[in-house]
Amino acid sequence: MFNAGDAIEECAVDATAAAVPLRVLGCGRFGAYFSRRPARCVLDGADVGFTYDGDTRRTCLQWSPRWINLSQGQTGL
Repeated sequence: MFNAGDAIEECAVDATAAAVPLRVLGCGRFGAYFSRRPARCVLDGADVGFTYDGDTRRTCLQWSPRWINLSQGQTGL
């Protein structure tokens, strides 16, 4: 899913909660770039594992097609 231009159906940014909810088409490995390591990744209300490479600033995780929040903070998740 690194060709995410066609995979992301909806994206919103909640700066107050430091969250980025996404609706995606498809499933598999997803990568996103963040200036800081996300505090957590949440899928359907449950924390999911992810990797973060501090050199490239890339966050990677696996998922099924549904909502996910990628967040640098804890608020609003």
